[in-house]
Amino acid sequence: QHPVRPVDGAMTFTANQADAWVEIAFAGVGWVAFYPTPPRSQHQLPEQQPDRTSAKPADVQAQPPVSPPPNPANLQDTIKTNRHKAETPSTPFQMPAWVWLLLKIILYPLIMTAVIVGAITGYKSWRRKRRRTRGSPVDRITGAWVEMLDQLRDLGARVPRSGTRLEIVGGVADASWDQLGGFAAGVDAAMFGPDDPDDESVDSMWDWVEAERVGMLDGLGRKRRWRAKLNLASVWPWR
Repeated sequence: QHPVRPVDGAMTFTANQADAWVEIAFAGVGWVAFYPTPPRSQHQLPEQQPDRTSAKPADVQAQPPVSPPPNPANLQDTIKTNRHKAETPSTPFQMPAWVWLLLKIILYPLIMTAVIVGAITGYKSWRRKRRRTRGSPVDRITGAWVEMLDQLRDLGARVPRSGTRLEIVGGVADASWDQLGGFAAGVDAAMFGPDDPDDESVDSMWDWVEAERVGMLDGLGRKRRWRAKLNLASVWPWR
């Protein structure tokens, strides 16, 4: 736009027709002009674009309801309870004294009795198996004879310490075992016969000995049977 020229010769300028700038004096250079105001072509600001990042009402997720603040009185009770649990040490389980006394009076004797019974019966079983399986056929037949004599000793019979089989039979009471004489004769026949005994003959004799031994124990009462099983007469040297 051009300035308006009035009739009296004066000219009027508007704000759109004026420019302003800043000059700064630099040593050795002089005044330097600076134009902080942008050109008129840039005075119009660009249109503001809508915020595309703003969430739509449908996209906003519903927030959970806010819980009301806890009651101060209940909060203090909870703090005291937790503090009491933390300060109170956990006490390990302790067995009452009367239980220990009962174990000493009843359990320990039972354990010791079981150990002693197991040791005696286990030793006799091992000894019987060793006599049947170790050595030559003659040694195993001799083992069968000694096994029956030990059985009689455990039953309470007085068996002579030495002598021939017939002498031993004569020294044992007839009531101890009425088949002792026949057994002694069978052992002598197997050992001094024309033929050496074989494994089959040895096994047959031992099977007969086992059956007789079990039959002798079964014919006794319970107390006397256990007394014979636990008798140490056959363990100690012959009297």
